[in-house]
Amino acid sequence: MHQSQPNVCIYPAISNHKEKLQDICNSWTNKIEVEGSNFDETYIADSLEHKYLPPIEDASKEHHYFMVIEIDKQIVGFFDMYLGYPSHNVAWIGMFLIDQAYQKKSYGTLAMQYIERFVKEKGYCTMQLGVYHTNVKGLSFWIHTGFNHIQKFVHDKETQRNILVLEKQIL
Repeated sequence: MHQSQPNVCIYPAISNHKEKLQDICNSWTNKIEVEGSNFDETYIADSLEHKYLPPIEDASKEHHYFMVIEIDKQIVGFFDMYLGYPSHNVAWIGMFLIDQAYQKKSYGTLAMQYIERFVKEKGYCTMQLGVYHTNVKGLSFWIHTGFNHIQKFVHDKETQRNILVLEKQIL
């Protein structure tokens, strides 16, 4: 019997999503161990207001995307992305999170396929992201989805943890 492909929908997050997206944040039960802290209680609200722009002089809300990941009409995750950081031809993924209850179902991989098409349609050929070296599940996921080039290795002074900046070329 042939199983049908899940229906993936990615769209901008709005204030009505705040509670569900906060629940998804809360589903990351080992975030303190991995990154040194939990999500700030205003993280989702601040993200909706585009307060997490990159540290560049001409950062603009127009290049920032805070998006919901929906599979078969169920919100399963979210991500934020900035087009044009750290250089003009790069799409930077700042956060990508799938609810713990929906992990290991290939939903993250499906979402990344849609994100890559979106990035390519916008004219970008490179994607980058930072992942803490202690985030073993995250590293495994990103390598599985093709982020297998280490762009650089940086030390986060605030958390005292190391971050790998991973890169993927979009063909």
